[in-house]
Amino acid sequence: MRALFYFIYLVTFLLIPPCSTCQSDPLSGIADQLASKVRDTRKHNMFPKVVINSFIVQPEGGSQLTEHISDSLSNLLAERLGPGAVISRPIYRDTLEQRLLSPADLQDLDVADWIAKGLGANIMILGSVAPSGKEINLEISAIRVSDRKPLFSLASRTTLPEDWMKMSGKPIQLPARPRLAVVCSASTDKETVNAFKSAGVTFPKCTTCPDPSYTNDARIAKFQGSIRVKAIVNENGHVLPIRVLDEGPPNLIVQMLSTLEHWKMDPAERGGIPVPVCIVIENTFQLF
Repeated sequence: MRALFYFIYLVTFLLIPPCSTCQSDPLSGIADQLASKVRDTRKHNMFPKVVINSFIVQPEGGSQLTEHISDSLSNLLAERLGPGAVISRPIYRDTLEQRLLSPADLQDLDVADWIAKGLGANIMILGSVAPSGKEINLEISAIRVSDRKPLFSLASRTTLPEDWMKMSGKPIQLPARPRLAVVCSASTDKETVNAFKSAGVTFPKCTTCPDPSYTNDARIAKFQGSIRVKAIVNENGHVLPIRVLDEGPPNLIVQMLSTLEHWKMDPAERGGIPVPVCIVIENTFQLF
């Protein structure tokens, strides 16, 4: 009987090699739950392509701890789901750098969604961390990128190593990157003006900003009205559309987005130095 036991143990050990991080990482159990829920999305003919957004500590934002947790969960999830299923954190950070963003900017869900789409992700995982002594409460949710439909959520309480907890409250150690000097949180023109004033930032000005052409489908539908687009104006004055805020004829919206990408503006400035900002651009269409 003992010989049979050792035989079964040996076969199991050879066929299922131990995972290098599964036992040592305190987030292994959470990663197991996360991987199981992501696999369930395959039942809906959705092959997962996951990006883990930088986690935050409410209300402060990011820290070395939240970045470390985000990185660890991303690596653990990649081990469990296999090659190509998880977008690596270095690629994620490179994308932020190219778009002049920091992890703090991705607290704006529209910006986070824009980055996820640019990375080719179809599932975006968001998380918040609440440290409590040597433990943390972790809240995680997953969103389908195509339509922002919530896919699942989970909550967990876990003990972290002392060296991890020492990272709490420490600023993120990343190469210096400009973040948005003004975010797109304002909902009215007055709020937008106040946001720029309080940030000490000038408003970007158009230098080459042609109006989008009226399209055939808009004429057939006799469409008249305004279409607003949330966009980033970077420090070079280029416009990067993020999200369309209003409905309209599909071809007209495509035409407007294409036109905005060719706009050139004098960038916003703070203290005479160009800074990236988020603004809402509105174009009114009228039939004559």
